[in-house]
Amino acid sequence: MIKRRKLKGAAHIHTSVSYDGVMSVEEISSFFRGKKFDFVLITEHSENVSNNELNKLISECKRFSSSEFLIIPGLEFSCRDNLHILGFGINKTLESDDPLEVIHHIRQQQGVAVLAHPTKKNYALDRIWIEELDGAEIWNLAYDGKFLPQVKSIRMFKKLAEQNPDLKPFGGMDLHQEKNYYDIALRIEPKNLNQNQILKDLKEGNFTVESRFFKKKPGIRINWVSLLIIFAFREVLNLVRKMRDLSSVR
Repeated sequence: MIKRRKLKGAAHIHTSVSYDGVMSVEEISSFFRGKKFDFVLITEHSENVSNNELNKLISECKRFSSSEFLIIPGLEFSCRDNLHILGFGINKTLESDDPLEVIHHIRQQQGVAVLAHPTKKNYALDRIWIEELDGAEIWNLAYDGKFLPQVKSIRMFKKLAEQNPDLKPFGGMDLHQEKNYYDIALRIEPKNLNQNQILKDLKEGNFTVESRFFKKKPGIRINWVSLLIIFAFREVLNLVRKMRDLSSVR
């Protein structure tokens, strides 16, 4: 049996198409190629992207993709109550702010629907649309910070998974500029490096969320002992970082 090469992907990435992004698609391509990534999942803020602008983004993603590196376009939909849902691999916008309609819109295009930064605010969570999601971010770099996800994010994912047992855990960078980068990757072993295959594997949970100190595969439960270890280790790492920052100032 021939073992497939494990590919490294970055999820929840913004370009200058988003109002708060600064990097062009070309710069995203150059940056992540340099970091040894194989694919990138772009998610532009939907509120400032028309269908024409999305079509331009799709063209740019194709232009800076190759047989060895793939950029998959998508949107981060703003729904009511400031709820955000990521749509990986879609090619049409939607004006509705209803979470259920957004998820159906994403899935109708064979995209992947993922709840973004679920602990950012005290969202009104409804089982009706939670059951329709493909996944949720168990770790969002912008809100959880580096090294490890926050315990509250893991607990939130477990809570969501109680309502949707098929929910997949995603790690998202929520990256807007280079300086905020930290190596959180989705690792997969696809048959081919193409958009349909990548999306299929993500939808089916054939991937692992990986970083230097964390690894989570869909279907593998995190018990309370693991939560305690993650909490303690995260505190130690943050303390080490603070001490290093203080020493560099002196």
